[in-house]
Amino acid sequence: MAYGILYKGSGENQFISLQPPVISTVMGNGRRRSISCPSCNGQAQGNKLLAPVALAWGIDGSLYVGDFNFIRRIYPTGNVTSIMELR
Repeated sequence: MAYGILYKGSGENQFISLQPPVISTVMGNGRRRSISCPSCNGQAQGNKLLAPVALAWGIDGSLYVGDFNFIRRIYPTGNVTSIMELR
């Protein structure tokens, strides 16, 4: 088993273990949002999260965040939109 290798669907391999470690905040300000979240859209930087549980990356560079009862899309421009609200 190989560690630190990302096998892409195109057949290309990305050697993550050779990349410099980078951690940065894309969304969140340390405060919790309300469950209804009437003002969740706008700039991702500083926007509130309730309970992020899942992440997915889109081919266009968008980041999808499963945030308790919302699925939120963060565009490469830094704007966030709630694309689905779950019961």
